[in-house]
Amino acid sequence: MKLTARQQERYSRHLVLNDIGEQGQEKLLAAKVLVGGAGGLGSPALLYLAAAGIGTIGIADGDQVELSNLQRQVAHSTASLGQSKADSARESILAINPDITVHSHFEYITADNVLKRIKGYDFVIDGSDNFSTKFLLNDACVIAGVPLSHGGVLRFDGQTMTIIPKYTTEYEITVRNEYGESRATVTVHVDYAFATPRISEFMANSVGEYPDEDGELSDWIELHNPGPNMASTSNLFLTDDIEKPTKWPIPEMVMRQNQLIVIFASGKNRQNTNSELHTNFKLRTKGEYLALIHSTGRTLEIVSFFGRRYPTQTRGISFGVAPDGTIGSLSMPTPGGRNTEVVMGDLGPVQ
Repeated sequence: MKLTARQQERYSRHLVLNDIGEQGQEKLLAAKVLVGGAGGLGSPALLYLAAAGIGTIGIADGDQVELSNLQRQVAHSTASLGQSKADSARESILAINPDITVHSHFEYITADNVLKRIKGYDFVIDGSDNFSTKFLLNDACVIAGVPLSHGGVLRFDGQTMTIIPKYTTEYEITVRNEYGESRATVTVHVDYAFATPRISEFMANSVGEYPDEDGELSDWIELHNPGPNMASTSNLFLTDDIEKPTKWPIPEMVMRQNQLIVIFASGKNRQNTNSELHTNFKLRTKGEYLALIHSTGRTLEIVSFFGRRYPTQTRGISFGVAPDGTIGSLSMPTPGGRNTEVVMGDLGPVQ
């Protein structure tokens, strides 16, 4: 992409720098950066990113502008009081550089949307104000292989670090304030050992007590993250056909330790994580094949399955893994809850 005469004038101070020059400026214009949080940390970052000519900027923040924000959150003004911070910051940085593309997302970063939100970006800047979001962004960026710049500030003290998955190392941060050193230590994981979800329970001959949101009778499959760490559903597939291992892709999301996800095996093929999940296949009551597959496109790995054929299913009885690890028909179906004991059958440990 050749710089226009107007761009050459706008970025002239960059062009005379040997480390940037015209080629470097063209790379900046092609770059895509997501900023999580448009407050005290995100505001100055957004203004400078726009001024520097980052071609595509994403802003994710679920908060609204308040009067007390204006003393430090410089991307907002009195005129933007009550407006979403994402939209307010978008207007501010487009006023600085109208040639760039800005996507505003009026939402907080959560385990349900973090992988979708960072997808397509080359770099992520963490401007959040709480540890849970910071660690969530870190985990998601490691999963996606996206570089992350973390920032934090408390009164007159601040810190920043850049994490490049697979290249940077593990950091430990000791928390201090004016009252002394707390000795509390947190770890920012770079090469994070993610847990792998497992099929923990399913029902292939459902009864009316477990309808889907359409009010229709539906079979279901429960996934469980046994821990000890967070798990990712990236590149995971459910299938009932050994010849079609990637039959139904599970939407990308992060699962907390011991979190359970219930997926309806209804054949409706819905993948909206904000609603119910439905596979494009139904389970067979006579007992067939059910597997959770990890696929990177070139390699396939069966991470959880119930044999070549699971037993014929009794109406209203679920099948799964009991707390003691045995497998068989459970005494009571518990979709989304802790499994009950096995009342008959033991096929050995789930692979």
